Formats: sequence, C-alpha cells, structure tokens
Amino acid sequence: MAVLRAYIEDTYVNKKGESPVYVSFYIAREKIVIPCRLSVSVKAWDKEVGKVTTRDKFHADRNMMIDNIKKRINDIFVKFRLANKTLTREIFLNEFRNPAVFNTFFDFVEWYQKLRFKEIEESTAAHHKGVISKLKMYTRLKI
Repeated sequence: MAVLRAYIEDTYVNKKGESPVYVSFYIAREKIVIPCRLSVSVKAWDKEVGKVTTRDKFHADRNMMIDNIKKRINDIFVKFRLANKTLTREIFLNEFRNPAVFNTFFDFVEWYQKLRFKEIEESTAAHHKGVISKLKMYTRLKI
C-alpha cells in the first residue's frame, strides 16, 4: 500500500498568496505527483496533516477535493492488487487519466436513464426499468 502525502508547493506563491496542492506517492521506487488543480493560502495549510485548516473559507470543500483524489488513487491500487497485476507508473497514469466510468452495461443504462428522465413519460420510464431488471435477471442466470 502506498503512502499518500498531500502538500503545497510553497516555493511558488501567486498574487493572492496561494500555492498549488499536490498528492505524491511512490510506485516501484518512482515518485508520482498528482496535481489537485486547486490553490490554497500558505497560512491556511497544515503541513503535518496535509489538509486545509479552518482559516480558509472553503476548507471543507477543498479537503473533500483532496480526499477524492486520494480515493481515486487508492481505488486504482486496490483494483490492481485484487487482480494480482503489477502496477507501473505508466499504467497508473493511464488509469488515473482515463477512469472507467461505467463498470458494466447496466451502470451505463441506469446513468443514461437518469440523464434523460425528464424527456420521457413516466410509463415509458417504468417500462425501461422493467426491461433493465429482466436483463439483469437474465445475465445472473447465464453466469
């Protein structure tokens, strides 16, 4: 398991007094740095914990964004560990940049139905849900 460390690059400070936030870790002795695409005031950053303190007005949101990136990184590690596959820097970066949004066909169909639910009548939506549930049952029987 990799140790994830969030930090700010305090060597660069913009006009507002903010520095960019990064998450770093190692894979096979290679350091990987992921930019969080947010900047935090140097005064509002806790170096020991690696989080935004309550001095920042949006500390909860910014900490949630950092935690979300850490979660995505951890999910990739778990996915490869469970599949007994080796994870390299290139493979990790490819997985991180191009996440599989839909694990199954049914995930995609349910997402698409939620996206378009206002464009169809309730009876049509109910019919679609029925068909999806029957397809799910069919695939469970086949597997």
